[in-house]
Amino acid sequence: RIIMLVAIILTLVIAGGLMYFIVSEFKIRLQAEKKIRESFAELETVNQQSSNRNWLLTGVSELSNEMQSLTNVRKLCGEIMACLLNYLQLPAGALYVTEEGTGMLKLVSATGAGNVKKIIQPEEEGLPYRSGKSGVLIVKDIPENFWHVSSALGQSKPGEIALVPVVFNEQLEAVIELGSFTGFTKQQTDLLQLVAANIAVSLNSALSNEK
Repeated sequence: RIIMLVAIILTLVIAGGLMYFIVSEFKIRLQAEKKIRESFAELETVNQQSSNRNWLLTGVSELSNEMQSLTNVRKLCGEIMACLLNYLQLPAGALYVTEEGTGMLKLVSATGAGNVKKIIQPEEEGLPYRSGKSGVLIVKDIPENFWHVSSALGQSKPGEIALVPVVFNEQLEAVIELGSFTGFTKQQTDLLQLVAANIAVSLNSALSNEK
């Protein structure tokens, strides 16, 4: 009986040790799997950030190439509009240039937009045009008299508008209006913010050339 009791105790001790080992191994494995998941998540974040940077740099580069050597204001504005709509995959937009002396915004280029006003008096419009201040503005509450997106299916009101002030030496040179049905992403607004300064330099040069 004593031998049997000792055998049982030894068996229990061995079983307890084995169970402790299994539980410890399981915890170690869980921690390892957690670290692997965290590493994958970090890698995905880095890859996404790198992809976003590449997308922005490509957009800036493509627009710069399109604007290069263009000195005619109308042609320049047309290329700017075409490049932005194509790269951002937007349905419509309009580009207004500030008229010297009056301060009014004069339509120079429009694509996919119907019922576009030829002249805009900024202080009389229901949109926040701001002279001399840069920064992309996203407008969700669109005025009823704003232009519509034209297509083969008819005309539709955009869901959001991005207003891009083109500012050179603290003076409003132009305003770009872009329409989107689904809304603007942070990536899209970041790109617009980046290219606004380049557009301002090219447009100012073209305007000076035509004086």
